[in-house]
Amino acid sequence: MTAALLTGAPLTGRVAVITGASSGIGAATALRLAALGANVAVLARRKDRLDELTASIDAACGTAIAIPVDVTGRQAVNDTADQVAERLGTADLVVNNAGVQLISPITDLRQDDWQRQIDLNITGVMNVLGAFLPHLTTAAEAGRPADLITTSSIAATRILQKFSVYSGTKAYISHLTRLLRVELGPRNIRVATIEPGMVDTELPSHVTDPDASALMEGLLTEIAPCGRRTWPRRWRSLPPRPATSTSPRSPSCPPRRLSDRACAPGASRNGRTGRHRSDESLRPIAEPRVRVSNWASNAPGATSHAEENKPCALS
Repeated sequence: MTAALLTGAPLTGRVAVITGASSGIGAATALRLAALGANVAVLARRKDRLDELTASIDAACGTAIAIPVDVTGRQAVNDTADQVAERLGTADLVVNNAGVQLISPITDLRQDDWQRQIDLNITGVMNVLGAFLPHLTTAAEAGRPADLITTSSIAATRILQKFSVYSGTKAYISHLTRLLRVELGPRNIRVATIEPGMVDTELPSHVTDPDASALMEGLLTEIAPCGRRTWPRRWRSLPPRPATSTSPRSPSCPPRRLSDRACAPGASRNGRTGRHRSDESLRPIAEPRVRVSNWASNAPGATSHAEENKPCALS
């Protein structure tokens, strides 16, 4: 299956809100949505970064406003929702993206780091949900598209040493999405989560544990350029497999095995259950798991595609 990037301005007339927009995935998403025609409100704590981002969008003939806010403060986020309504109108596309990653062994008892992740990754997400759900409900009741997208992580489902608290917060988000879909789907509000793998952003720079920092840096260096996979080393010596009508993959690609999909060298598979375990630590290969709804659709039949393993496709 070949993915294709959207072109034109299918989001014209829509109002998008992106949290955590001062850098990384949030900033790239804001640029992309603005390029597709949406009017965007970018939210984060760092006003200087938001001003640079809105200047870039304005220079490309887009429409954007910057609202500095700490999403861990409920009243501040509620006030922000009022500002968006006054300046851009009712938000009908919310990208709940703000988060922090602080990796360390649980035995280090870095309780301040634990609380910071819970405050931003869970409480912040809920504050944004509470403030903008009325917007989405209004849009849906008016017959307009309404989309709620939350950024989770493959850490929500992978067993990774030193990721206990971070993974727990992301597991909360992924399961919350499933539950919200049950409640909000009948109200014509589309709910989705995105579970990226390793993405080259400033997020790993927040990690203070030396071993965890080295692990994450190593994973980043193994990520190939856009459109090219990074395979476990033991696969790289395998002979090419000819492409067939039932297997359209390139002959240069090694066969994909369920038992190896989420494991790096040294990990083994429990053949009975298909689950993975490792002698030392379980490390994911650079293959993001992404779930995307058709949130870019503004007309019947229009679809949105996420290019597999192309983290720079949004930039």
